[in-house]
Amino acid sequence: MARQAKGKRRRKGRLRRKRSKEAAGALAVRRPGDRLSVDVRALELACGHDGFLRGEPEPVLVVGAYALAADGCRVLGRAVVRLQRPTGYPCTVAPRGASTLEHVMPPEITGATVAVLVVAIEEDSGRGVQAIYAALERAAHLLVWATGAEVPVLARIDELLAGDLAPWLPGQPVRLMLEGTDASELARGDDWVAAALVAFDRTGRHHDERRLPLCSDDGRNDWTAVLELRA
Repeated sequence: MARQAKGKRRRKGRLRRKRSKEAAGALAVRRPGDRLSVDVRALELACGHDGFLRGEPEPVLVVGAYALAADGCRVLGRAVVRLQRPTGYPCTVAPRGASTLEHVMPPEITGATVAVLVVAIEEDSGRGVQAIYAALERAAHLLVWATGAEVPVLARIDELLAGDLAPWLPGQPVRLMLEGTDASELARGDDWVAAALVAFDRTGRHHDERRLPLCSDDGRNDWTAVLELRA
């Protein structure tokens, strides 16, 4: 009887271990489109400027990811990516720390497209970086329009995602406004460089690289962010 009971316990133990492995395997199988990853790979600088006698710029990218949900625009996540200081131009610099924004897509996301917004800042005090990071959370109050448009058309990010996506798929420079204030004004304490927005189709499995131009109005900071997008 004792041997029978011991054998029964062993069989139950093996069964529990088998079920645990099967459950772990099921969790490891990723359904297409259920996860978003935005990785800042590098920043290319044709030229850079940090003011008279202030040395080389300290480049920072503030990144926000957004998707269309039934209740409007859903913020998927934000990230601040600080990059190495350039030592000459032209050059390519790498991130100094964490550079990836990852998010598991919630079931209430109704659209197949994600918008990724990148704001380039030359950091001095850090206050401007903080203000822009906070602004990217307020998607319902954030208006976007294409830089250089003959007739600027201001729109919320969810309106862009629900409309014609073709102009946004390659990525293009944009201007931002938050509750009537140009977002560049929020960057005081640091120096606003530029912003760009790219739309990304997450249906199926995708792995794309996008190059976003980030050039200041005066041309003294001419940067290009290299992003790796996965879904």
